[in-house]
Amino acid sequence: MHFGIFNVDDPFGAEWIHEFQSRLKVCGYSLNPHVPSQDYPMVIAKEIQPHIGGIRGYIVSPWGEGPFESRLLGQFNVTHLLSIVATLGLMGFRYQDIVSTFPTLNPVRGRMQIMGGGKHPTVVIDFAHKQDALKKVLEALRVHCQGRLVCVFGCGGNKDRGKRPIMAKLQNLSPIRSSSPTTTFDLRIHRTSHEIFYQA
Repeated sequence: MHFGIFNVDDPFGAEWIHEFQSRLKVCGYSLNPHVPSQDYPMVIAKEIQPHIGGIRGYIVSPWGEGPFESRLLGQFNVTHLLSIVATLGLMGFRYQDIVSTFPTLNPVRGRMQIMGGGKHPTVVIDFAHKQDALKKVLEALRVHCQGRLVCVFGCGGNKDRGKRPIMAKLQNLSPIRSSSPTTTFDLRIHRTSHEIFYQA
């Protein structure tokens, strides 16, 4: 291992970068524009502006600085972009060459995947299948919204009847659908979720 890339916004990352900097060439990255200066290189995001089609902002790094534009959604994806700059910067790539690729990056299918837009509603597909994951998806999307945020979530599958009603309590949920309402158990999940939703 030649390099160490650490998210210093995470307490473990902030601790590990100090532990490894005597053995590796390290670089930290942070979403905090006011992070204190360190004795190791840092990649920092500033002026983050989420919008309906992605996110823009400004990156400061040891290899250069400037604005960036990305079609990815969610602040967590900004941390991914910072880690890309840190990794490729340590590998010797030019800053502008790195950042110029950001507009071409697309999410994995089914993970904050954007469809529609323009004259049509913007639709985001995510395979969040637990209540905490769905909650975080909605929180990430809310800052990108210019209008109403509506969520359609599935309640098919017979493995976990309990989590769908909990998911129905989350804000901004609207229609509930089942991909294959073919069993009594599946219909019970669907009915219970509707009852919770309309009570909320």
